[in-house]
Amino acid sequence: MAEPPPAPTDSLARLAREWDELAEADALWAVLSTPDRKGGRWTVREFLAAGEQEIAEQLGRAHAIYGLPHSHGRALDFGCGAGRLVHALSPRFKRVVGIDVSATMIGHARRLTDGCDNVTVVVNTDRTLPFDSGSFDFVYTSLVLQHVPTSEMVESYVRELVRVTAPQGIAVLQAPHTIPFAYRLQPLRRTYGLLRKLGVPAQRLILRTPLQPMRMTALPRERFEAAVLAVGGELLGIETDGAHGLRYTVTGPLHPGHFTNPSK
Repeated sequence: MAEPPPAPTDSLARLAREWDELAEADALWAVLSTPDRKGGRWTVREFLAAGEQEIAEQLGRAHAIYGLPHSHGRALDFGCGAGRLVHALSPRFKRVVGIDVSATMIGHARRLTDGCDNVTVVVNTDRTLPFDSGSFDFVYTSLVLQHVPTSEMVESYVRELVRVTAPQGIAVLQAPHTIPFAYRLQPLRRTYGLLRKLGVPAQRLILRTPLQPMRMTALPRERFEAAVLAVGGELLGIETDGAHGLRYTVTGPLHPGHFTNPSK
């Protein structure tokens, strides 16, 4: 008999609730939070086109600069949200998996990728990933790790994302390395949480005010690099991504089965 999935930690359960609220209010805007698109102003066509452009650019760079991935068997989108990137990955890989902490977001992703027979999207509220080591040729995450509750948890996910990357595959992992002092107190998030406790509906706060529950977490570059090396990954390159972000390009461990996440 299969064991039930592990119960989420309190912080991940809270993260799932927050992203469920965002997805219920305006899923496409929550994923691509352009101010003038809040309130259902993203069309599905434009939303998917943005994902197509992003994946084309990132895979194009990976091939041009590193000659990777060698195979286009399986791809993973970590923090897949409403499914725009798994949709873009679908014609480029034999199998595509999207994973997200929010069941409501996964519901949107299933509808958005309904015609993509090679796509699977799953909910995960554990600190580890339910995949074999070295099982993905391409692993991608962008604008996701910044919303993870703690920097220690970001490190854990980095180790996991590298662990599941194939030796001749490639992972492109984006994360902020610092947060400006003015944003560290996160007043919009704190005020949102207070008003939610007082019973103000989430949708009203998200759609009618600047308040929202998105958190911001940074992982300094040296800690990110250490997490990659801890599971035998090879860091190929680092690029700036905006004023405070970095985009890391990594290959998977040469001997994937020899490494497990130390947080397990």
